[in-house]
Amino acid sequence: MKWSEKMSASPRRRQALLLLVHQNSHCLDELIRLMDNGRADFFVHVDAKAKGFDRRRVAGAVRRGRLTWVEPVSVRWGTPSMVEAELRLFAAAAAADEQYSYYHLLSGADLPVRGADEIYDFFDAASDCFIDTEPMLPDFADRITLRHIAWLTLPPSARPTPGNRLRRLGSRLWLGVQRRLGLRRAWSRAWPKPVHGSQWCSLPHEAVVELLEQRRLIRRMVRASFSPDEMYKQTILCAKPERFRLSPLADLRFIDWSTDAAHPASISPAHFAAIDASADLFARKFDSPEVVDAFLMRHENHAKSDV
Repeated sequence: MKWSEKMSASPRRRQALLLLVHQNSHCLDELIRLMDNGRADFFVHVDAKAKGFDRRRVAGAVRRGRLTWVEPVSVRWGTPSMVEAELRLFAAAAAADEQYSYYHLLSGADLPVRGADEIYDFFDAASDCFIDTEPMLPDFADRITLRHIAWLTLPPSARPTPGNRLRRLGSRLWLGVQRRLGLRRAWSRAWPKPVHGSQWCSLPHEAVVELLEQRRLIRRMVRASFSPDEMYKQTILCAKPERFRLSPLADLRFIDWSTDAAHPASISPAHFAAIDASADLFARKFDSPEVVDAFLMRHENHAKSDV
């Protein structure tokens, strides 16, 4: 059965939260607690490499929605394994008995910055794809035209062990050889024009169906690429502007990229006023339990003052 055959004329207005996590955390517990008001279900992918992950802790936090564990992938930062984990999340939610109106891709370091009812009401009235998109600039061409080796790819935060230093050196040499010899992978003329943006998104049911029906193409496009999770969704959806309208509000995530690093800055109390002033519905990334508690206390006080 094709995914599109599962669609009904009028989707029910329940929503799905798709969580990419690799460890138990105070932030993950609070994310679930705040969003679990009976209007959404939770689909959780835990990195297959995660050690000591307590599933009972997560299951105990979900009280009003349903919880589904997704078959795990061993995820490496910046590699196609992240795309596979996302596709498994989308597929698990789309195959559920419930037909969800929106699918929210989040991490275990995210928090809502508005009340759950306000967030769900917003998407009940929406139909756009909420995802960040930008043209594939020349600086990003190496991500898809050079062949990257997954086990050589390391996040910037990787510890500078002798093994990691060798892997970084090996990656630079391998990519340098390809550039020198002109061994660039051609983007097939049959494929959509590449577009990139943020990994995180909130997508309506029809957009998720399109991604799932294009899984074979997606896997070919992202093979041996770098950070393909930041391009495959945009590339597929932007190829059909007559069907999928991308919201000018982008992904509705507050993320601070001002550090000009390969990863966003951690949320601190210095961000709180900017988050309050934004139109965003979620924020990331929260690394500190103390910051999580301070942020939630601030928002609970604001909610009381509004009553």
